[in-house]
Amino acid sequence: MQLDKQVIDNRGVAGELLLRRAEKIKSRFGEDIRLGRFAGFDLFIRASFNNSAELVLRGRNSYRVRVTDTALGTIRSLKSAVQGFEERAARLEADIKDSQKRAVEAANHQ
Repeated sequence: MQLDKQVIDNRGVAGELLLRRAEKIKSRFGEDIRLGRFAGFDLFIRASFNNSAELVLRGRNSYRVRVTDTALGTIRSLKSAVQGFEERAARLEADIKDSQKRAVEAANHQ
C-alpha cells in the first residue's frame, strides 16, 4: 500500500494510519481525500453517515470499502474487496465461455 507517497508493507501500521485518517475527516462530509494507492487502485477516504468514514478504490469504476473499528479489520476489508473483483472476473469469464458454447450448440440444432 502506498500512503502519502510512502510504501507501507506492514498491515497493522497501514491499518492504523487509515484509522487515524478516518478519525480526522469525519467532520468533512462530502469531500474525497486522496491517500495513495492500493492493489493498483487510487485510494481515497471520505466521511460517511453516522460519524464514520469509508475508503474508496478508484480505477475505471469506484468501489466503497467500510472503515472498521480495527486496523487489521480495515485492511481485511480492502483486501476482500480486491479479491472479490478477481473472483467475480473469473466467474464472468466462465459464464461467457459457457454462453458461447451454448450458442454454438443451439445454432447446430436449428
